[in-house]
Amino acid sequence: MKAIVQKVTKASVTVGERCTGSIGQGMCVLLGISTKDTDQEIEWMANKLVKLRIFNHPDTDKPWDADLLQCKFAILVVSQFTLQCVVNKGTRPDFHQAMKSENSLPMFNKFLEVLRSKVPNSNDLVQVGEFGAFMQVHIQNDGPVTIPIETPARQVTYIETDMRAIIQKVTKASVTVGDRCTGSIGQGMCVLLGISTKDTDKEIEWMANKLVKLRIFNHPDTDKPWDADLLQCKFGILVVSQFTLQCVLKGNKPDFHNAMKAEESEQMYNKFVQVLRSKIPNSDTLVQEGEFGAFMQVHIQNDGPVTIPIDSPESLATQKVKPAKPQKQNNKNQGKKKTDSTEVPKNDSDKVVEQVTEDLDKKL
Repeated sequence: MKAIVQKVTKASVTVGERCTGSIGQGMCVLLGISTKDTDQEIEWMANKLVKLRIFNHPDTDKPWDADLLQCKFAILVVSQFTLQCVVNKGTRPDFHQAMKSENSLPMFNKFLEVLRSKVPNSNDLVQVGEFGAFMQVHIQNDGPVTIPIETPARQVTYIETDMRAIIQKVTKASVTVGDRCTGSIGQGMCVLLGISTKDTDKEIEWMANKLVKLRIFNHPDTDKPWDADLLQCKFGILVVSQFTLQCVLKGNKPDFHNAMKAEESEQMYNKFVQVLRSKIPNSDTLVQEGEFGAFMQVHIQNDGPVTIPIDSPESLATQKVKPAKPQKQNNKNQGKKKTDSTEVPKNDSDKVVEQVTEDLDKKL
């Protein structure tokens, strides 16, 4: 089970002209249910959400020190099957890991039931989208703060090199710093970008290529869904730096040691935007930005909604290669030079990573 948690000043969901749920300060949660999820994942995720310390403490104003219940804030939950997509091997998302709607609806309703049982005054403080409907999710991300969460049984073993992006298909999106708008687009994609301590030019190039070629839009000629990219549609892209994507949740308070430090990260971010602009015609108009390091309000109207998480290749299905255990030597071999045919070469994991990256780049 996967969730994208966005700390919000306000958020709402509309289906046509009808509002199905609306909150003020709190969190907007996009929830993706996989084929393997059970009641155990429901209980774990509901507990994690209500205890996640992403707010300032109401008494001391200390940041990252209070949860939803302490602040008496609200939560808006929206079902989002696209979080279970796989986009590693091409440019069109594959949703085979998402639970089918006839099974997912009872699971989603059960999740809401469990969540409501943990939140006092839940009739007001727990708001919901409409399962299976075409929705517009209006999000005013505060900071911004975006936290990706996976239930423990479904987590992948990541290695450190791991640029992350959360892509939201939007009807419109903008960033304000105070009263000043730093960037604004109409139809297109809003990209929250998290840079890790080990990211390099290779990750920049791969991610920029993936974004411009990702097929999440209807084709402009045939209207076929999931069949056109940013360039074919001539849509805009709004990029916002988001270090919180690199968080590690060992408890209820996010740990950001995997995030690159601000000075180095700003250089990497600027280079990423430069590379991205080089791939998009009319980039002065079509590529818009937030303001690095500033306290921003990111206004997002998520269309569908469609939310796609992407990690750079090294962190995709690549596991660390562990050497096999040495075989015990027989007594008759004692004194002879020990050789172990099962030993993995020192740089074997590096070769695996390079091969995965090479294969992915070819398919792009």
